[in-house]
Amino acid sequence: MRRPATRAAVAMVAFGAVSLTTGCGGDTTAPAFSAQAEAVCADANRAVRALGPEPRLLTPVHARWVERVMRISLEAVEELRTLRPPAQDRESVNAMLAAFEAVYANGDEISRLWRRGDEQGFRAAVASSVEQLRKAQLAAAELNLDSCLRLGVPSRP
Repeated sequence: MRRPATRAAVAMVAFGAVSLTTGCGGDTTAPAFSAQAEAVCADANRAVRALGPEPRLLTPVHARWVERVMRISLEAVEELRTLRPPAQDRESVNAMLAAFEAVYANGDEISRLWRRGDEQGFRAAVASSVEQLRKAQLAAAELNLDSCLRLGVPSRP
């Protein structure tokens, strides 16, 4: 009867792995959280790059491209929300994620305004999103999350 011993060994190894990444108090260590967050953001950044170069501005093709970028980025933010940052970084991480959510949640409104031809409303919504993006990027920089700093920002050739 080796199965009970094997199960116990597997449980101990799993517990040890969790303990190493979360520490005794159940919080993720700063290096473990950073690695997890960077992986999520890097995956999203790769998905955005896979969409190809940014199309000519203010065209229907550009509007669809922006919607895809926003969807990819918002999914990344939702995945980041599932991570457990260390206690000392929790407030900064939550502020970063709230700012990113404000940027990407505004995407539908920006598209709606553009399609309606409301240039003044479109510009105001874009300006609001840009301000939120700056807040998110500042928080990401303070947390040394380089890939998250570029979340949703298309690479320029």
